[in-house]
Amino acid sequence: MVSKLFFAPSKVLAAGVVALAALAGSTGHAQGLRQQLTVVELYTSLACSTCPPADDVLSEFAGRDDVLALSFHVDYWDYAGYADPYGDVAFTDRQERYLERFGINYMLTPQVFVDGKFEGVGNDKPKLEALIKSAADERLNSVEVRLARIAEREVNITLPSMEYGGQAEVILVRYDVTHTTHVTGGDNEGRLLTNVNVVRQVIVHSLWKGDPISFDVPLERLDGDDLQYYAVIVQEPGQGPVLGASYIDLREDA
Repeated sequence: MVSKLFFAPSKVLAAGVVALAALAGSTGHAQGLRQQLTVVELYTSLACSTCPPADDVLSEFAGRDDVLALSFHVDYWDYAGYADPYGDVAFTDRQERYLERFGINYMLTPQVFVDGKFEGVGNDKPKLEALIKSAADERLNSVEVRLARIAEREVNITLPSMEYGGQAEVILVRYDVTHTTHVTGGDNEGRLLTNVNVVRQVIVHSLWKGDPISFDVPLERLDGDDLQYYAVIVQEPGQGPVLGASYIDLREDA
């Protein structure tokens, strides 16, 4: 188990990125084939003074067609006097599993992970760019994840047959496009901060062993009425390598 030693990000920084093969689509339609995505997972907090620059870097990558950028807000900065409204212990646990896998024995922000294989500094844009390129260059095994909206409150997930020889988790992720927050405590007290692709919920739906599968998921499995974006990540257990992913826009005006 990772010891939760809270280092100020100005003193200790680490990061990583996650690369995924992916498909994307719009509300009400099946997805069309697009280039494989590199998914960047940023672990951040509104109470962390050195996180806003990393949040800004993530927003730049979020605009790229070859990147799916996700912002995971952790809850362990709450001790600083401000509870991040998007923070969740589930995201802290997800980060902790990455740290265990990478042999890092302290919690820190901002931090990114790439493809379950690489780590770097969250607010170092050139380094993150290099890690994204490395993830794409070294991507060997990938699974084509098909994600389609089949009803107002239901989506279909399809995975093809693939010679895999292991098992991977099929992970459902709900995230919002953007949130602007007036921070009333912590190191960023008084600041107005904007975060993009803010993850609100993560669910491990099932396991995949390389067999072709297709299943429908009612959106009631995801919390909240204001569903914006929905992603599916196929990843080896223990925050291992990502095999594939897809996302879909669920906004009514999409």
